[in-house]
Amino acid sequence: MKGIIFNLAEEVVRREHGEDAWGAILLGAGLDGSWTSLGSYPDEHLERVVTGAAALLGTDERTVLRTVGEGAIPLLAERYRHFFTPHTDTRAFVMTLNDMIHPEVRKLYPVRPRPCSASSPPRRQRC
Repeated sequence: MKGIIFNLAEEVVRREHGEDAWGAILLGAGLDGSWTSLGSYPDEHLERVVTGAAALLGTDERTVLRTVGEGAIPLLAERYRHFFTPHTDTRAFVMTLNDMIHPEVRKLYPVRPRPCSASSPPRRQRC
């Protein structure tokens, strides 16, 4: 998992629930919270953050993922406008991830397994 995902999750949690909540999630997950946006980290670390957030906030993991995603998209759109400009809505953007962003990941990390967007129609998936 790329560090930017952790960074976005942190921003969303801090904004919505405060610094103490983020600290409690990290403590419960046994993580130090030091991620660089371009770094790669075990998927299991994100699973621990999501599980910890769900427990702390009294909700389920799916709700945590949805809330972080909904909070992260505007942050990404603000920082990476050029990726969002050609699209009329978030779904249109997400549908292009496998074709637009992931080829860039392949250039940087040719051996590492790449993510594959579950939103992409099966005929278009080139993960």
